[in-house]
Amino acid sequence: MRILTIDTSGHILSVALVADGEVVHEVTEQMRNNASAILLTKIDQMLDGVEGLHVVDLIAVVCGPGSYTGIRVSVTVAKTLAYALGKPVVGVSSLSVLIESVADEDVRVAMLDARRDSVFASSSDDLIPEGHYDVADLLARLVNFEGKIKFVGEGALKYEESIVNSGLADFAIEGDVSGSASKSMAQIAMTMEPEEDFHKLSPDYLRKTEAENNLEGR
Repeated sequence: MRILTIDTSGHILSVALVADGEVVHEVTEQMRNNASAILLTKIDQMLDGVEGLHVVDLIAVVCGPGSYTGIRVSVTVAKTLAYALGKPVVGVSSLSVLIESVADEDVRVAMLDARRDSVFASSSDDLIPEGHYDVADLLARLVNFEGKIKFVGEGALKYEESIVNSGLADFAIEGDVSGSASKSMAQIAMTMEPEEDFHKLSPDYLRKTEAENNLEGR
């Protein structure tokens, strides 16, 4: 199976073609709030020389959490391609990709910075349900865990000092797993049922946008 993966949920834009579990072509680029301007160009660039988009069997897109604007752009592009090509599409969690990218038997906790001393987080077991957490509250949930915990993601790097001072008995921190993210994303996508109606695919921010909060505060 040939899977087109799309991720603009963070600081790095990533598009890849993964065939039978291996990354065939990949393009990554640092983003500066320009995902809408460059995403289709990068997909075209990535597929140059492999007969174009019609070789794709499945489209997988990170639908959150992460950058509100980046997620909206990539989900819109994925839905447009699904419609134009008649291809199935699935939405994948950025936290699940982080967890899957670490080949480790330890409990893995994915952390993405959500600002204001908070993170989006989830774990490889039932310790931490996917959600939005204050960093202190998240670490308090883990402090009595007796096994080893591996923290993954840029949120773990940002709040490294808090993790070190939390009282956890056994832990490690691994920030950058971008080298295996596209492959991990494709592996997750293959286990999912595609959306029967691609219109139902939507961003999953895990918290309300600032505009929604401002509206409710009126």
